[in-house]
Amino acid sequence: MPSEVKSLAETYYGVLPANPDLQPRTRPQEPPHTSARRMSFLDPRVTQDYVTRAYIAPERDSGDQKKAAALLLLAQLLGGGQTSVLTQKLQFETQTAVYAGSFYSGTSVDDGTFSLVVVPSQGVTLENAENAMDTAIQDFMRDGVDQDHLERLKMQIRAETVYAQDNTQSLANTYGEALAIGLTIDDIHAWPDILQSITADDILSVAQEVLKLENSVTGYMLKPEEAAQ
Repeated sequence: MPSEVKSLAETYYGVLPANPDLQPRTRPQEPPHTSARRMSFLDPRVTQDYVTRAYIAPERDSGDQKKAAALLLLAQLLGGGQTSVLTQKLQFETQTAVYAGSFYSGTSVDDGTFSLVVVPSQGVTLENAENAMDTAIQDFMRDGVDQDHLERLKMQIRAETVYAQDNTQSLANTYGEALAIGLTIDDIHAWPDILQSITADDILSVAQEVLKLENSVTGYMLKPEEAAQ
């Protein structure tokens, strides 16, 4: 932590006495998933139908961040930009979608989420878009990680880590967010090296663990008139 930030924290927050009556927090937990869940949401404000899916995924834990790092890289490989698997398969090769992406949210106290979203092209149903998404993921699991793609992502992450040192607000947010969920300063400092250490096998292993239909909720966002057809 930069010395200026640490000094300010100690000056203004370090002097506050601990609350002796603070009770251990009770946090409701997501019940175990035994089957895939589905839902549809209708709203007249919807301008473009889309399909989304969320999987329960492990969060970053102090001293054990490897799975979280692999999931972050998996999200980038599957749907993190123009060279990602979903973009290439659904947008460029088959024109099934006008947008496809994947996201990992693991900076949390409890389990995080790994999410997918596909916005279908004109004339493509949500069912067909979902099937195309599933096929692309199955192909990825079968074919494995493109090593060149993975190395480019790691290079990009290294560059972003260097540039982030120039933004004091971003640094403060990074430290504050991590410390708030129970990570330590050592965990924060170790995170960039852990990301660089992740292998293709690590990514496929965590993908097989997390991307299970029985561990997911799939949602359709629809205009009411679309649902009535």
